[in-house]
Amino acid sequence: MRKSDKKLDNELRGSLTRLCENELERIAGFQWVTHTVHYPNVSASLRIICVFDNNESLALFVSSKEQSVIESRILKVLADLNVKLKSVPKQLVFDSEENCARFNDGNWAERLS
Repeated sequence: MRKSDKKLDNELRGSLTRLCENELERIAGFQWVTHTVHYPNVSASLRIICVFDNNESLALFVSSKEQSVIESRILKVLADLNVKLKSVPKQLVFDSEENCARFNDGNWAERLS
């Protein structure tokens, strides 16, 4: 990883952590946020994954106006870091602990790869 990639990764991780901390108490069932990226092509490879405790919480979130609010906040965080996603619907993902347990035996590394 190049020095500039490491810097962006640290800034991205810090910004997403702050966003997560702000939203944890506000959004029912929201647990954590993570990202995956291939640095040679950040705009096409970056994926932001917002994780909920279970599918019921996830479904309630997706059917509410909160999804667009969170999407806007994440896009603002990325814009502040000069990162623009190539395909927001494919790169901004909402998932649940329940899905990971059911389909990947709770192995998030496998699920995110």
